[in-house]
This record gives sequence, structure tokens and C-alpha cells, in this order.
Amino acid sequence: MKKAFTLFELIISIILVGIVYLFVFNNLNLSKPTSTKFKLVELKEKLLEYDFEKSINIKCSEEKGCFLFIDGKLHKQNIKLFDTTPVVYRYSTTKEIVEFPTLKLNNIDSYRIVFDYRCNRYKKCDEYIVELEDSIYIFKNLAPKAKKFNSWSDVDDWFSLRQDEVKDAF
Repeated sequence: MKKAFTLFELIISIILVGIVYLFVFNNLNLSKPTSTKFKLVELKEKLLEYDFEKSINIKCSEEKGCFLFIDGKLHKQNIKLFDTTPVVYRYSTTKEIVEFPTLKLNNIDSYRIVFDYRCNRYKKCDEYIVELEDSIYIFKNLAPKAKKFNSWSDVDDWFSLRQDEVKDAF
């Protein structure tokens, strides 16, 4: 009659416990995004992975990186989104630059905000054109990802094409 486990039975037991542990603890974190890295093209998609009731937004400063706010409360900070300072324009053909208010944290620290992107509980997000040194991104509310362009002439062509599509629809 056996009174103890064999080495083989012990190894199999440890493997099974490890697999069960892996499944249980990976499934508990479904409400959180899989990565805290943000790429500008996928920004909207990544933000909407978070659970929030009213709004979620990311505010980026030149000095301290980006701050993630969920329902008005600071959730994460020092998120790297930009290598260079972006120029943000309203979503239109007029190229109107957007100025953002200064961010004050703890009534002590204040940061000059260069980018502020917000989504509300209905998943409606801000619409902007963001210019970086090497590319231009268009954030459109109906698109799940930002559209990337290499030059302003490509952006102008894209706007012209959209206007022609609307005219053709009527």
C-alpha cells in the first residue's frame, strides 16, 4: 500500500495547480486594459477598454508626460504618448490651433497641457487633428482609430474626398 506521493505525481499536481492559478488570476483582470502603453493611432481604442461611468480623458504636458483621468480622478501618470510636443487643431479645414487650460494637481503642481483627449460615457470622443514632426493624425468620433497622414496635402485631399462623398449622397 502506498503512503506517499511519487515524484511524478507531485510534479503533475504542481503543474495543474499552476495552470488553474493562471486561468483564475488572468480572468479577474478583464476590466483592465492589457497594456499601459499607448500609441497615438490606438488611443481611443485603448481608453475605451477602461471601465468608467462618466468620462475618461488623457491630458499630456510637456514636463511630466500624460495623466489618465477616470471619472475626474487621476488614475495613472507619466504615460509616454509623445516624443515631441504636438500641435493640436480643431477637426476642420481651417487649421485652428487648440489651446488647453493648465492642469493643477493637489493645488501645488501645475502643468501646461499640450493635448487633452476625452471620451464620454456614450463613447463619443473629441475630434482633433494632431500634428507631430513626422506625421499628422486625425481623431474622428466615428472612427475607432486615428487616421495617420504623412503631410498636410494628404490631409487636404482626404477632406476634399469626404466633402465630395457628402455632395454625391445628396
